[in-house]
Amino acid sequence: MAARLKSQVGHPYNQWVVDYEFYKDGQRWCGCTCSCGSKKEVRLQDLRSGLSKSCGCSRLGINSTHKLSSTAEYKAWQAAKKRCYKTDEKDYHHYGRRGIRMCSGWLNSPESFVTDNGPRPSPELEMDRIDNDGNYSCGHCSECLANGWPKNTRWATRSQQCSNRRSSEQVRQDNRNQGIY
Repeated sequence: MAARLKSQVGHPYNQWVVDYEFYKDGQRWCGCTCSCGSKKEVRLQDLRSGLSKSCGCSRLGINSTHKLSSTAEYKAWQAAKKRCYKTDEKDYHHYGRRGIRMCSGWLNSPESFVTDNGPRPSPELEMDRIDNDGNYSCGHCSECLANGWPKNTRWATRSQQCSNRRSSEQVRQDNRNQGIY
């Protein structure tokens, strides 16, 4: 009779907690939840060796014990940060590659981001940068003050966001040049 392996369900490994186990290609795998809330299947040996410590959020400084991870405000902060710093993010070329970044006052502090922007007033609103070419900036941290960056975020409707795109600015500029507005 084969020895029964000890279940890993509920066991923490760095930022991961094991939700379930399974075998694939002769190896033991675990379905895990990261402390930021994301889920992923990871080989047990990668958990035990420390090769996999999180979903990647800890590398970006996204993990914390702020208890905000299930909120819309935290998700807005996390999405903004990923667009600026995670090179494999689908919108990185519109943000990080263009030089858009997050100020030091918000970079590792979702609490500050939420405090400065306030709660999302309604589910229809999303985080938007007021100046499309500007950074995600709070306007009051030492980096913002040193660079003269104003607060550059707001909760905006989809319509406001669409009119704040680079392509919309080009249309506005073309119309100004033709005397339309």
